[in-house]
Amino acid sequence: MEVTPLLSADITLPLANFALAAEFTLRDNSITALFGHSGSGKTSLLKVLAGFDKTPGNNVRFKGQPWQDQQHFVPCHRRHIGYVFQQPQLLPHLTVLDNLRYAYRRRFHDDGPSIEELCRWLALDDLLSQYPGSLSGGQQQRVAIARTLASNPALILMDEPVSALDADSREEILNYLEQLHRRLSIAIVYVSHNIEEIHRLADDVIILQQGKIVQQGPVLELANLLDSPLHGRQHTLLEAEVCHYDSQWQLTTVNIGDNQTLQLSSHPTTIGHRLRLRIPASNVSITLAGGDNSSSIINYLDARIISIDEDDRGSALVRLDVQGQPLLAKLTRKSVHQLQLTPQQQVVAQIKGVAMLSDQARNISDASTL
Repeated sequence: MEVTPLLSADITLPLANFALAAEFTLRDNSITALFGHSGSGKTSLLKVLAGFDKTPGNNVRFKGQPWQDQQHFVPCHRRHIGYVFQQPQLLPHLTVLDNLRYAYRRRFHDDGPSIEELCRWLALDDLLSQYPGSLSGGQQQRVAIARTLASNPALILMDEPVSALDADSREEILNYLEQLHRRLSIAIVYVSHNIEEIHRLADDVIILQQGKIVQQGPVLELANLLDSPLHGRQHTLLEAEVCHYDSQWQLTTVNIGDNQTLQLSSHPTTIGHRLRLRIPASNVSITLAGGDNSSSIINYLDARIISIDEDDRGSALVRLDVQGQPLLAKLTRKSVHQLQLTPQQQVVAQIKGVAMLSDQARNISDASTL
């Protein structure tokens, strides 16, 4: 049975250097990222969804109801949207608590999180009596996110909410957004030109170039396409589920398929919690036999070779399949020749290092140090 999208849009908008033309849908309870270089049309598209732009000819429907078409235009304040800007738009004459109360009294629906819950989730309890001018940029943005959630919107639009922050504050906000996504059943459209943010947060991605959608789909699918702007450097993005934590060795075991697991150095992590893993191709090697106790590398995965792409610099990029999930290994051409590797061959992938893109475990697990 076909699932009705939360939002459907067909947008055409003349801009200074090009015309924005985008047709897409959004799923409920998901984070959809608008990704592209600065000036690709991301913010302009967001403004149409928000109701800031009344240019005729656009069609936007939310839960089957028209927000904008030839006969209708629902203004911004009636779309029940929460908007988080790059710069926090807090009321400077009100304390943090009063900023939250201001939004909560005007909430679109009576259900949703309480102010007390929002303060606990975003660690605001010690800031409630302060005014926005006395807060750091990261603190102000946390308050801005809490205020948006206090209004209990039906859809949240975030326009590069961490781009103006320093590295530590940016990491802190991303951490909170990951947690909020698991706690709340709400759709978010997240604008960014930062690949790492997209890899960490997004469920789906819409990639814009010069106002046109060039790719769209699940983040795990696009991030592993070598010709995708979302791919970035040579690495694989995987999703895994925590199945065990070994307190003696401080190792978290994650499941990436039937009888396929990885052990990662991390802090205690909730069993059943889903993680995203980034595995650089340079940290993957290939052997023809399974591992034993004679190596410091502890992670091995059974794999099948899909393809081998050699370059003119003595390197080869081997594409592997691990029970339906992709994996890249960067080898020397000499190694490919010595092992006589060929497509469809069954091999064993040795994993030296894995980056965990998660709020609960963000360190690098390097098996050579274990």
